[in-house]
Amino acid sequence: MNRFRRSITAIAIAACLSVCSASVAQTTDADAVIKIDAKHIDAYHLRGWARYAQGKPNEALKEFDRAVRIAPKNVVCYWHRAELLVSMGRIDAAKKDFDAAVRLDPNDPMALSARGNFWLSRGEWDKGIKNLSVLIRIDPSDVDTLVQRGWAYHSKGHWDKAIADLKTAIRLHPDDAGADYKPHAEAKLSPAALAHGQEQVRRMLKDRPNMARHVDESDVLRKWAARKFAGEDLGVTIDWDPLEPRHTLAQHSTPTDEYRRGRRPGQDNAGQRRRRRGAGEHPSDQRPAPNGSRKDASGN
Repeated sequence: MNRFRRSITAIAIAACLSVCSASVAQTTDADAVIKIDAKHIDAYHLRGWARYAQGKPNEALKEFDRAVRIAPKNVVCYWHRAELLVSMGRIDAAKKDFDAAVRLDPNDPMALSARGNFWLSRGEWDKGIKNLSVLIRIDPSDVDTLVQRGWAYHSKGHWDKAIADLKTAIRLHPDDAGADYKPHAEAKLSPAALAHGQEQVRRMLKDRPNMARHVDESDVLRKWAARKFAGEDLGVTIDWDPLEPRHTLAQHSTPTDEYRRGRRPGQDNAGQRRRRRGAGEHPSDQRPAPNGSRKDASGN
């Protein structure tokens, strides 16, 4: 009998591996399994997702309902149905199924992960973190969950907790590119240099009002920019230049009279000629050839 059950399970697994094939074929595979074993819940899950892929969510839900009736104490049945309900936009019903799955087994990794991701997708950071924290207590070496919780802490603005989770994840995964990362924030900057950097950021945001709308005093990017102006990378302070960048497709937002008249700050006749040559061409593409003639961008 065990050998027979293993054979049925093997058929179901083979059917699950056909996800990339046509959904009709998946339905046929599931039908074949159900004919052999009418209580094989994996086959109902497969057929349910196949129905959903065919654009028949209500029929898909019927398949998941059958699985729950067959195995009302099976955790997998509830979080499978919950995932479908989320995709159908039935959030309250999905929440009940996620909760039911965790009640059946408070330590089930898949149930906790599914409910945790559900809450994170809803922006319910505290509830998501609570679920993920249980997972991490069960398996402290779960790198993926540590990264997810770190992201949730980051979304809440809890930087220290986010950094701690990400550092732990990197330590547990030594091949991660972040293992050799050395943050520039370790550089020591004088109060005078930091004050200079902060003043340059203030000037930059004054000259770039479109940028300023997305930054406030406590923004981490503002602090990062201030450290760059303070000389964190180059060892010398940097001054803000209000002129438009010369090689960029970014829209200029400096409120200067010169720009309002349709002339870019600092633009000369050569600049006008460069614009007429076409976007993307560099002045070096028009340099004189050795024989005194001028080459175009194609080298002719």
